[in-house]
Amino acid sequence: MARKIKINDMTLNGMTISVDVTQLNRLMDDIVDDVAHAMKNAIGKAMAQVKFKARDKLYAASSHTPQAKKVGHSLGSEHSVSVSGHEVNAEARFGSRGPTTRGDLGGEGVLTSPDDNGGQYPIAVALEEGVQAKMFRWNSEGAAKHGRQIGRNDGTGKNWIGSINGQSYSYGFPALGYIASAEQDFRNRINGYIGRELKGRFS
Repeated sequence: MARKIKINDMTLNGMTISVDVTQLNRLMDDIVDDVAHAMKNAIGKAMAQVKFKARDKLYAASSHTPQAKKVGHSLGSEHSVSVSGHEVNAEARFGSRGPTTRGDLGGEGVLTSPDDNGGQYPIAVALEEGVQAKMFRWNSEGAAKHGRQIGRNDGTGKNWIGSINGQSYSYGFPALGYIASAEQDFRNRINGYIGRELKGRFS
């Protein structure tokens, strides 16, 4: 951690000279505060652009994966900047809020709406990492024989997943990597935003 400036007394030809650095240290404190404000503004602006770009990516995917739009609605970010001595510390988080679109960051993200059995699926994770297409076997005797309707039991959906010999085919989910792309996008933007904020404060 950086420390306050201190200049020891100097002796010249038997005379003691003291240097008062109070004003200089106050100026350094002001500079650190200005840097902190600049970083906070820069992170906020960079995060806003990152979120718009990631949301557009998810909205575009909703044409073939409708649940991607719900994940786009759930995107959020948080950031904080603190000062300790002459050191500025910054933290930023970005991702899908969950389990609802207005939930908290830091978990597995938003879940699908409850199906007819009340079950929910971590769709935010599925679209980030992808889910391989494959055959699956029903764990319900009735579904294994007849298949089942897609959607909630009280919904109006008419789609149906059939069953052949107790199995059906899942097309899975494409790996969009929207979080990984957002992280790289943030890295590409943040230095430029910080530079512009500092230039605006110190030029």
